[in-house]
Amino acid sequence: MVVDMGPTRSHPARTPLLANPVRAHLLRAASLARLAVHDVASRVKRRWRSVLVWSVFAAAFLVQAVAPRLTIANRAFVIPPTLVAEGTEFHPGEVVARERFAQTVSALLALSGALGLAFQYRVPLLRAVRPRPAGSDGEARCGSN
Repeated sequence: MVVDMGPTRSHPARTPLLANPVRAHLLRAASLARLAVHDVASRVKRRWRSVLVWSVFAAAFLVQAVAPRLTIANRAFVIPPTLVAEGTEFHPGEVVARERFAQTVSALLALSGALGLAFQYRVPLLRAVRPRPAGSDGEARCGSN
């Protein structure tokens, strides 16, 4: 019995992608390297966002430290004598406006920093607030012996 196979040409053998052990090893190593680079990049991005949000929150306190300190007594601002120098023209309205501006900027920075921190650490915050299901903490349930 003769079987005609038609014209024959030499073709490289088509093996499945992971059939070659060397190729499979290289593909696994490349995917692990890609995952490692992605993990490092996401950690750097997360750390950068944390530093940014904490610095915005800290800037609110820095603005408070630099702002002029005006106290209120008898429903009026008390301007400290250090702000009033002899021989110079003094405008109390400017000092009060500067104090109000500093308070507003400080409040906006503190609010945006607090919201950013809440967003950045939302998973641990939600985990701390969310009640745990019964029996998930490893303790034995009541009534079981």
